[in-house]
This record gives sequence, C-alpha cells and structure tokens, in this order.
Amino acid sequence: MTHAADSVLSYYTADEGGTYAILAALKPNATNEAVLETAQWLAEHERRELHIVSVIETVPLISSVAAGAPTIPPFHDEEERRAIKRDIRAAYARTGYAGPRVRIDVLEGSAPSTIADIAREHEVRIVVVGRGTRGRLSHLVYGDHVMDIIRGSRSPVLVVPPSLSLPIERAMVAFDFSLASIRAAVTAHEMLGPGGRLTLVHVATPRRVTGKRSEWWLRTMERRTRETLAEFARALPPRAGVAVEMEKLHGEPVDVLTAYSQANAMQLLACGWHEHALLERMFGESNTVELLHRAQCAVLVAPEPRGGDRDAAS
Repeated sequence: MTHAADSVLSYYTADEGGTYAILAALKPNATNEAVLETAQWLAEHERRELHIVSVIETVPLISSVAAGAPTIPPFHDEEERRAIKRDIRAAYARTGYAGPRVRIDVLEGSAPSTIADIAREHEVRIVVVGRGTRGRLSHLVYGDHVMDIIRGSRSPVLVVPPSLSLPIERAMVAFDFSLASIRAAVTAHEMLGPGGRLTLVHVATPRRVTGKRSEWWLRTMERRTRETLAEFARALPPRAGVAVEMEKLHGEPVDVLTAYSQANAMQLLACGWHEHALLERMFGESNTVELLHRAQCAVLVAPEPRGGDRDAAS
C-alpha cells in the first residue's frame, strides 16, 4: 500500500477503543425498530454510548417566504416532545439491549442538516438511518436527503433495511484502494465478531484491448491488484474468528456489487464515497445513490477524509 493508505489505516483503526457514540436518527411518530435495534447492537458490540436523535421537520411558511419575511418555524409544545421521547424509550426497552449509556434528544429543524451537524460536532462513530420497504431513496427515514447527511457528517453512515438479521456476520467492501474505501473496510471489519467474514471486492471496468503488449499490461495490472488486496488484508488488525477474503470482478460496479451481495447473502455492503470522484474510483455521488437504490442489504457509506482529517491521516 501507499504511505497515505497505510497511514489512514492506522489512523482509523486507532479509534477502535474510543468513546465516540453511535448516532441513531429516528423519524418522529414512525416505525424505526430496525434502525434502533441496529444502533443498539452496534453500541453494545463496540462498547459505546448510544445517542438517539429525532428531528421534527420545520417547514417554511409559503406566504412568509413569498413576501420575503423570515422563516417562522411551526410551534411544537413540550408535551409533544415528551411524547416522542416516551415512544423512543419504550421502543428502546422492547429491543432487549441493556446498554447503560443512552442519550435521547428530540429537536426541531432540518433533519438532514441537524443530524449531520450533530455527527460532525460530536465526531460520532457511525450514523444509523433507515430505509423503506422498497429500498428507494424516496423511502429513506429522512427522504432523499441521506446524501446530505453523508456530505455533512464526515462519519460513516449506515443505511439499514426494514429487517436486518443481527449480529452482522457477512460483510463485503467495494474496495478501490482509495482512503475512503480503506475507511469503509476498517469500519466494516470492526463490526464483525467471531465467525464473521469480510470480503474485499475490487471491480474493474472491462477494457477492450488488442495486441500482446496490451494483454501483458492487463495481466500485470490483475496481478498487482490481487497483491495489493492481499497486502491490505494482511494489514488489518487481527480479530479473533474473523476471516478476510478477496475477490476481483469485472463489470459495471453497481451491477456487479449488488448481484454479488445477493448471491452471497451479504448482510452489509460497505463503500467509500468521494466528493470529487476520479476516473478509477468506484463511488462518487451517482454510483452511491444508485447503490442505495438497489442494494437489498444494509449499506455503509464512508466519506473520504477531508481537511484536517486528511492531514491527520497523512
């Protein structure tokens, strides 16, 4: 691996024993069992605090906006907040987890920006949000704004389907050797326990080549890709009972990854997200959105290091 990749691996694995919270984003007055159960399981698995946030969406008054007046948020009394918090506590109790460190906040504002702000300010470990039964972005817990959370949070975002079997034992990573995909791999690896299996999947877009020189070049690239995958797999900190595998596949990334995840009964598909994707990187915004549309399992999206994060990892 490159020096930068080796540094970011050390940077993110060093946080394994940290105290950063798991943030669960719950929609008020909605079914959030899968999100809450997954977030609680993660908090217990990694021995972290669970921070539950439910945001009452404020909607601008159309007449005020049209007149150029300041936006006036609708009023929600304290009793409504207490009722939402009671419902969350009851749902928390029904899951059966007994983590002692839990914080519940009911806030008002724009849900995506509020969640992203909390995630960034508190440097949360993972943000957990939900997905509807049809798996479309329009049915995510906070609508099609999940990318706003990913853009603003800086923390990995875990999007869970309505039913997710726990614990997570079968996970795969869309691995393109970028810092973001390394972060995704480290995060997914730490989510697995004894008996777990992590598969690093590199998808190469097919190239049409002619001539012996071009064929030699392709064979050389194939070999180097596999060698680098193996090197990264060996560099991951050993976890008792967790196996790491590698796959080199060809095709369009989203098609190949979703098909592979279904064929191999994956519970989790992790990928990096690049704000400014380069040619050879798998996941810029369009591919990430499409993956969230089509994947049937949980999807973990890890943003690339930005600003001070990138400097610390270098």
